[in-house]
Amino acid sequence: MKKEHTEIIKHIVTYLEENPTQRFGQALFNLGINEFKKNESEFELRDIYNDADNEIIKRINNNLNWFKFQEKVNNQIEIHKEKLSGMTVNEKLYVTELMSDFDYYRIKNKKYSEFILVRLNVDYKSIEQILK
Repeated sequence: MKKEHTEIIKHIVTYLEENPTQRFGQALFNLGINEFKKNESEFELRDIYNDADNEIIKRINNNLNWFKFQEKVNNQIEIHKEKLSGMTVNEKLYVTELMSDFDYYRIKNKKYSEFILVRLNVDYKSIEQILK
């Protein structure tokens, strides 16, 4: 077995240990090992036959980072949720200590910055303007 195979298996084991209610097939999709074709109106599996092991590891790591980021944002908002009502977007970002994350991801990865704004209950029209 190659070291990449071992790394992929360790990711699967760890993920399933941390999420015992998930089925094996769900874990494969959530980790990005299997995935649906992009830009398709129907759900059809993408053929991963030619994907290099390192590509799969990269997808797994990207998805795990995304899950950790979501957890961090949700935790920060949960801690401060009582204070957020009536605040501006900047005030919410400051109070939840998400300002630096938002500024970083606004440039590097709009998906992450949009997630922060959605979780802060910013309306979609405002999000669109902020992220332009």
